[in-house]
Amino acid sequence: MESIKKLKTEEGNVINGESALHKNIKIGMKVKIREINDLSKRRMDPEDYYYLKQFENKTGVIGEIAESLSGLCSCRVDFDERNFGYFYEEDFEVIDK
Repeated sequence: MESIKKLKTEEGNVINGESALHKNIKIGMKVKIREINDLSKRRMDPEDYYYLKQFENKTGVIGEIAESLSGLCSCRVDFDERNFGYFYEEDFEVIDK
């Protein structure tokens, strides 16, 4: 399955360039979702915890980068042809550029 090679804004506009906010993150990079430790668990909302818990320690490939009007960047991470999730940069670590 070929990765989507575009950036989108919150309104769905496609950007053909790269935002300065996520220059270190690029489509096609292999990432691993971080493990949720006790301190992280206490600091996050239950909804966030249960969402992240299902992807904890899984590896995937960044397939899309989206940026909201406020500048907050999120990434779609594809784990296989049917499984994907949306994550903030602090939710994963890059394991292969």
